[in-house]
Amino acid sequence: MALTINKQPDAGDLTLANSPVLIQVSSTNITQTDFTYEVEVYIWTGASSAQPSDANYTLRKLPNSSMNNRAVFDLSKLINDEFELPQLNDWTNRVKNSVGTAVWVKTVCKGVWDGGSESTTGNGFYAVQGYSYSYNQEINHNYDHADTVGLIDSPENMEFFGSSMYIPVYRPHHTSVRVTDGTTTYTEDISGKVVSESEQRLVHVDIIDIMNDESITGDDITVTLGGSGNNKVYKFKRGCANRYEAYPVAFVNKFGCLQYLFFQGRATKSIQLESQAFKRPMFYDGFNIDVSKTNGSSYGHKGKVVYQLNTQILGEEINSSIEQLLASPKIQIYHDSIWRSVNIVEKNITLKTSLNDRIVQYTFQFEETADYLNMANA
Repeated sequence: MALTINKQPDAGDLTLANSPVLIQVSSTNITQTDFTYEVEVYIWTGASSAQPSDANYTLRKLPNSSMNNRAVFDLSKLINDEFELPQLNDWTNRVKNSVGTAVWVKTVCKGVWDGGSESTTGNGFYAVQGYSYSYNQEINHNYDHADTVGLIDSPENMEFFGSSMYIPVYRPHHTSVRVTDGTTTYTEDISGKVVSESEQRLVHVDIIDIMNDESITGDDITVTLGGSGNNKVYKFKRGCANRYEAYPVAFVNKFGCLQYLFFQGRATKSIQLESQAFKRPMFYDGFNIDVSKTNGSSYGHKGKVVYQLNTQILGEEINSSIEQLLASPKIQIYHDSIWRSVNIVEKNITLKTSLNDRIVQYTFQFEETADYLNMANA
């Protein structure tokens, strides 16, 4: 007689919280009077051992007869409530922990009935704002990164931005960063840059700071993340002189990490304003009509800023990042020295290839999430 957790994320692994995070439980005590499944959900940041004493949420379900009297709980929405998108311009450390962008999660599953109860503690796992595509999901519908050695796709399309360039590193896989332009090489040990591996497994490494930009003379920079027998290679390019102003776009990719794309083609910015109008009736009091007091008035003033951005000509390997940009829950554009939160206006796009289209180039419309007019309408 026992309660069993049949499906749950693997212990300690990175789990994508924008896709379903499922807990499935079963019990041999379902015939007890008023039997109910309960799941206590604990979510926290910091050390894996710093689990809070009180649960963030308690979920309840009755046995589902169509599922052999089991119960399935999806934790994805609950976990997402605990995330915060980091402020990009606040990243000043060479190696920065992922506070706010990743959390620890653990469950205590219970069977409760009139006069009795049973419980089993689930695995503790590390959750980020990532997402998986349906054809990539693993069994249990929990897609983790136990075998993943990199947290960004198509790194060959990266360029330097400003005085820093952060790349996400999953610490259980990597302990060192090597930067080279083919002539000069810098290597930094990052194993001691976090308080402990159990506290923050996701760190962001500033490769420009590591390589000491003044000493790197080449235009193509190779960054290798080493450790545990797994190496991940990133290739960066120095931004060349461009006819148009380059717009860096940062977004949360499918691994739950911030990634950059640069839109270096023609760019336009437009402001779209709207309001509603009503006309006051003109009342004649038998004497005079003051026309200046009977004109129309408007209300419901709204405004939005829209950016139409074009990429330069790219290789079709960028398509993976384009897919992730379209599916990203959070996107920011850097304009006028400010990171601005935006949404994609039209998310239907046909992915291009050199075979079908010859030139791989994309156009996007981004709309600022904040209203252009900060005003109250009486």
